[in-house]
Amino acid sequence: MTKSAFTGVFEEIQEGIGGNRLVFNASDIEGHGWKGLTRIVMHLPNGEALQRAVRPNKVGQYFITITNAYQKKLGWQHGMEVTVQLEADTSEYQMNSCEEFEEVMAQDPEAKDAFDALTPGKRRGLLHHISSAKSSQVRINRALNIAERVKNGEWK
Repeated sequence: MTKSAFTGVFEEIQEGIGGNRLVFNASDIEGHGWKGLTRIVMHLPNGEALQRAVRPNKVGQYFITITNAYQKKLGWQHGMEVTVQLEADTSEYQMNSCEEFEEVMAQDPEAKDAFDALTPGKRRGLLHHISSAKSSQVRINRALNIAERVKNGEWK
């Protein structure tokens, strides 16, 4: 799918733990064939691309959660209209995976099969855990540990 421009309103999340979100009209999102929770790539005005979920809310709109760090980085203020480019995320895990993880999976097909059998959200969470390490050795250790644990059926 190609990139399409969407304009939404940047707002503060009042309920729950708070935060920020970019809110879109349902007709705009659903007009592209996206319904319910959909993984997308959001291309920001500064050229960065973020892998996110576009989700429906209780009042018939769709939203993408935006961290405070990106709000500050982009200079977005609550209430302003923002135009971003969105496209369906067709990557294998809907999240970037680090080289260390890819190498461990390439060397252990049984671990790769077990990892691929996990739910998409569980896979993304584990990938985030591996990739968040600053040193390559820690990423390798985490990837090896997770490979063993998924093979042993620790996560289903």
